Amino acid sequence: MLKIDYSFCTDTIEKAQELITALQHLDYSIENKITDSKKGLLIIKGRSTSVKMMHEVLRKWATDMCDLGYKYDCDFNGWEIKNI
Repeated sequence: MLKIDYSFCTDTIEKAQELITALQHLDYSIENKITDSKKGLLIIKGRSTSVKMMHEVLRKWATDMCDLGYKYDCDFNGWEIKNI
């Protein structure tokens, strides 16, 4: 089981704050809570809780993150697994 680094982007502070609250309810850590990028977008980065490294589990996790982004009008920007 490993933790997954993730990122989202959105265009308003309100959307970012709603997404952060939802991620905190999942017990996900938030790094750089909200950062302005050069394009005027807000970037939300963080790390998940431990996730079982199986194809089906990772696919569901990624789908859930896309759905969460859609719910709060934020783009799920990507994810990365780091073996720490």
